[in-house]
Amino acid sequence: MNKNIIKKITATSLCGVLALTSVVTANSAVKVKAVTDVGKSFTLADGQLGATAFNLDSNDSVYAEFRKEKGGLTKIDFVPLVNKVKAYNFSKTDKYNVMYLTNGGGGGSSSYRNLFRTDLSGKYVKVRVKLHDLDPKTFSEKGTTKRDSYNGKWEFNYKTQRSGKVTYYSYLIIESGGFMTACAPNKDGYVEFYLSRKLGHDTVYATSYGYETDTASGGGGGTTGTYIDKLTMGNANGDWWVNIMDVTEIQKYILGAAALDDFGIYVSDVNNDGVINILDATLVQKYIVEAYS
Repeated sequence: MNKNIIKKITATSLCGVLALTSVVTANSAVKVKAVTDVGKSFTLADGQLGATAFNLDSNDSVYAEFRKEKGGLTKIDFVPLVNKVKAYNFSKTDKYNVMYLTNGGGGGSSSYRNLFRTDLSGKYVKVRVKLHDLDPKTFSEKGTTKRDSYNGKWEFNYKTQRSGKVTYYSYLIIESGGFMTACAPNKDGYVEFYLSRKLGHDTVYATSYGYETDTASGGGGGTTGTYIDKLTMGNANGDWWVNIMDVTEIQKYILGAAALDDFGIYVSDVNNDGVINILDATLVQKYIVEAYS
């Protein structure tokens, strides 16, 4: 579809939404169980990427490599970053090939790309979420994942595991905007990671599964970018992008005409003031207009 046509459709839709906005006056307090802010935040400047880790052990091996197209390598070792945060400065104009690795293998991008095609700066908050709630098809109630491996089906817990002469490796990295968290679930299946509070910033996760014996090693698959759409600020209906439908859902929720799940409630409080009201709907509207300008 022609870009100008898309703009006209968006503008026309927004006129109707703005008219509805003028009659929306109720407030709805934010009360969710699925996402818990743990009271820690970190601010990234433009051109920075942040890294941290949760619940990894000293014998684990998880790291990221950022290989510059014109030469040079930045390597991030996540294990020393458990409960710590570190910001890394990158060139805003150079392109990088990004790989996530562990002893048993890894994965990443297949080409060089500009890490800062969008502004990744801003406030990031640390949240606690149950992995099963994020993706019940991938994660069990314990936060583990069963995959085919060297000796049949193996239950990976995103840590280094040993069974006889076989060592199993797996990693889980959650990316939100410009923040990467390497994490493993605790005994209750929860992880903690830094989440972008900026409208429209994608949240994705990457996984890898592998094994190593005295004579061989191999991988059990994984993913380098599974989107967690329900944790994108402004994406009230949890689909794959922030659009006019999300504004409508927020307004209907304020009026008591529609229900939102816990994730929808959390991402609808876009200004993070503890209530969902007309200010949040207006901010999402402005974001949509700017996205099509």
